[in-house]
Amino acid sequence: MDLHFDWAYAFGLFANGQIWDAAVTTLWLATLSWMIAGVLGLGLALLKRSGLAPARRAAGAYVWLFRGLPLLLLVIFVYNAVPPALPVTREFLSNPFNAGLVALVLSESAYMAEVFRAGLTAVSPEQRDAGRALGFGSVPLHRYVIVPQAFRIAIPGLGNEYVSNLKNTSLVSVISLVELTLTGQRIYSGNFLILETLSVIGIVYLAMVTLFTGVQHVLERRLDVRRERERRPAPGGEVPPQPAVPAQTTTPRERTPTRAGRPMSAPVVLEARDLRKALGGREVLAGVDLEIRRGDVCVIIGPSGSGKSTLLRCLNRLLIADQGTILLDDQPFGYRPSGSAIRPEPERHLAERRRRVGMVFQRFELFPHYTALENVVLAPRHFGLVPRAGAREYGLALLRRVGLEQHADKYPHQLSGGQQQRVAIARTLAVEPEVILLDEPTSALDPELVNEVLSVIASLADEGMTMVIVSHEMDFARLVADRVVFMDAGRIIEDGAPDQIFSAPAHQRTQRFLAAIGQG
Repeated sequence: MDLHFDWAYAFGLFANGQIWDAAVTTLWLATLSWMIAGVLGLGLALLKRSGLAPARRAAGAYVWLFRGLPLLLLVIFVYNAVPPALPVTREFLSNPFNAGLVALVLSESAYMAEVFRAGLTAVSPEQRDAGRALGFGSVPLHRYVIVPQAFRIAIPGLGNEYVSNLKNTSLVSVISLVELTLTGQRIYSGNFLILETLSVIGIVYLAMVTLFTGVQHVLERRLDVRRERERRPAPGGEVPPQPAVPAQTTTPRERTPTRAGRPMSAPVVLEARDLRKALGGREVLAGVDLEIRRGDVCVIIGPSGSGKSTLLRCLNRLLIADQGTILLDDQPFGYRPSGSAIRPEPERHLAERRRRVGMVFQRFELFPHYTALENVVLAPRHFGLVPRAGAREYGLALLRRVGLEQHADKYPHQLSGGQQQRVAIARTLAVEPEVILLDEPTSALDPELVNEVLSVIASLADEGMTMVIVSHEMDFARLVADRVVFMDAGRIIEDGAPDQIFSAPAHQRTQRFLAAIGQG
């Protein structure tokens, strides 16, 4: 068989205006439908994760329907069946481009919804809790925290969907849209140079895919803060390390009479009454009663699994207790009276009050796509606590307070664990909470980094900040606490002054625990 390829004809096709007009139509149809489908797909993904069952079911039904229908059938149906059934659409859908656009959006949005849902699912629950602890409701939480991270995760999948969508535009030729594939068919039907014509059409498709792949690569690099920042070091070279706090706060301080005498006279700011919580069929909190007075520094100690962290999460309503009440400034926190009953307060109303009870997490939970400064000023800017023009100085002042002003423009991955935790403390302070809850703030740190975080917490205690701290650092508890609470098996076993708890514990279980960790 003699195979002849007409090179001159093939190269001449690259100057054919029909091909480039069709390529523009193809590219425009693919891009426009992909963008609209992306917006719709994100909305569907959010609905599928909604707390409203009807919304989840409706979004799930949409995805099931349009992923299941062949695109070719959908194109023909939209163009030929919908206008007679809905005369109001006749003028719009009589245009093959518009009909193809609608069909592509309906089909592609179902696939993109699943791509976005995978990205949303990949954002850790701890990141969501960190945003909620700052007082973000659902909309700002998704806007600032969840969707930006999910989008970065979803970029490869979204890029793959664009390439697939670009190729699927060829199916719209069935309703006579003059796109790239139909143009090639019309050309070779007149001269029968099929191989040469389709080879050129294929090269044009590959050129468009290559162009988009380049754009996708640039976008991925720009959004990858690790790669971008490592490629462009900060001006002036490496910043020398800073001390965590002024030197005097790193040495043991003496408990002043004012602090030692404050808990019994100051008003109660946060109170738990008969809190009970079961997780996985096990009772984690078994009737906890706790009062935190303004200016109090309460350190909670106890064995692992005793309910310490669960108690903290219930205190600021990141977890909902099964039974019991929480009062903030003597008002129900997370509940609203309804006649003789008490019902949970809707999350949208709870969010603003929650920021009055700040939270510092065990593993920092800084938002990885923001710098240290952006992490600190994000919430106060949103809530209007600081004007936009003064936000940077406000954030720098807080970072200066924890000894990290010179690291303001670094991303979390560029900071040590101790530095990240200090930024997390500054972020919590930025929303001006009445109480700060610290959940084992040093347990995820290397031993040499523990002191820099403890020094910051000690300085806050000296300033009179109300804090509830879950910690395994017994020497630190002796130093900063007004009260030490010992928990075991979901109950408060003993509650007293540090000297009494560590030197003369009244309960045998407390004595055994302290002896086991070398404190007895």
